[in-house]
Amino acid sequence: MPCSENLGSVHLVFWPGTFLLIYLVAKHNQFGLKEAVLALVGVKKFQRTLLINTVLAATLLGSLGLAVWIIQTCPN
Repeated sequence: MPCSENLGSVHLVFWPGTFLLIYLVAKHNQFGLKEAVLALVGVKKFQRTLLINTVLAATLLGSLGLAVWIIQTCPN
Protein backbone atom coordinates (compact mmCIF):
# COMPACT_ATOMS: atom_id res chain seq x y z
CA MET A 1 0.00 0.00 0.00
CA PRO A 2 1.47 3.41 -0.89
CA CYS A 3 2.22 5.70 2.02
CA SER A 4 -0.13 8.39 0.75
CA GLU A 5 -3.06 6.05 1.38
CA ASN A 6 -1.98 5.58 5.00
CA LEU A 7 -2.09 9.32 5.61
CA GLY A 8 -5.88 9.14 5.52
CA SER A 9 -5.76 7.70 9.03
CA VAL A 10 -4.58 11.09 10.30
CA HIS A 11 -8.13 12.31 9.63
CA LEU A 12 -9.41 9.67 12.06
CA VAL A 13 -7.55 11.49 14.83
CA PHE A 14 -7.95 15.11 13.72
CA TRP A 15 -11.65 15.41 12.90
CA PRO A 16 -13.12 13.66 15.97
CA GLY A 17 -10.82 15.79 18.14
CA THR A 18 -11.95 18.92 16.33
CA PHE A 19 -15.62 18.09 16.78
CA LEU A 20 -15.01 17.36 20.47
CA LEU A 21 -13.28 20.72 20.83
CA ILE A 22 -16.16 22.54 19.16
CA TYR A 23 -18.56 20.85 21.57
CA LEU A 24 -16.44 21.63 24.64
CA VAL A 25 -15.91 25.29 23.71
CA ALA A 26 -19.59 25.76 22.91
CA LYS A 27 -20.71 24.12 26.14
CA HIS A 28 -18.27 25.90 28.44
CA ASN A 29 -18.74 29.37 26.93
CA GLN A 30 -22.47 29.10 26.09
CA PHE A 31 -21.72 29.60 22.39
CA GLY A 32 -23.63 28.45 19.37
CA LEU A 33 -21.97 26.34 16.69
CA LYS A 34 -20.87 29.33 14.61
CA GLU A 35 -19.40 31.15 17.62
CA ALA A 36 -17.53 28.03 18.76
CA VAL A 37 -15.96 27.53 15.32
CA LEU A 38 -14.98 31.21 15.20
CA ALA A 39 -13.41 30.85 18.64
CA LEU A 40 -11.36 27.82 17.61
CA VAL A 41 -9.97 29.51 14.50
CA GLY A 42 -8.98 32.55 16.56
CA VAL A 43 -11.54 35.15 15.52
CA LYS A 44 -13.50 35.19 18.80
CA LYS A 45 -12.13 35.09 22.32
CA PHE A 46 -13.20 32.29 24.62
CA GLN A 47 -12.46 30.97 28.09
CA ARG A 48 -10.15 27.99 28.18
CA THR A 49 -10.17 25.18 30.70
CA LEU A 50 -7.67 22.45 31.44
CA LEU A 51 -9.88 19.99 29.53
CA ILE A 52 -10.09 22.24 26.44
CA ASN A 53 -6.32 22.80 26.46
CA THR A 54 -5.63 19.08 26.89
CA VAL A 55 -7.97 18.03 24.06
CA LEU A 56 -6.52 20.75 21.80
CA ALA A 57 -2.96 19.62 22.45
CA ALA A 58 -3.85 15.94 22.03
CA THR A 59 -5.68 16.62 18.76
CA LEU A 60 -2.88 18.66 17.22
CA LEU A 61 0.05 16.63 18.52
CA GLY A 62 -1.69 13.30 17.95
CA SER A 63 -2.50 13.96 14.31
CA LEU A 64 0.89 15.54 13.63
CA GLY A 65 2.71 12.71 15.39
CA LEU A 66 0.76 10.09 13.47
CA ALA A 67 1.54 11.82 10.16
CA VAL A 68 5.26 12.01 10.99
CA TRP A 69 5.31 8.36 12.03
CA ILE A 70 3.58 7.27 8.80
CA ILE A 71 5.94 9.33 6.67
CA GLN A 72 9.02 7.99 8.45
CA THR A 73 7.94 4.36 8.03
CA CYS A 74 7.47 4.72 4.26
CA PRO A 75 9.90 2.54 2.32
CA ASN A 76 11.66 5.02 0.05
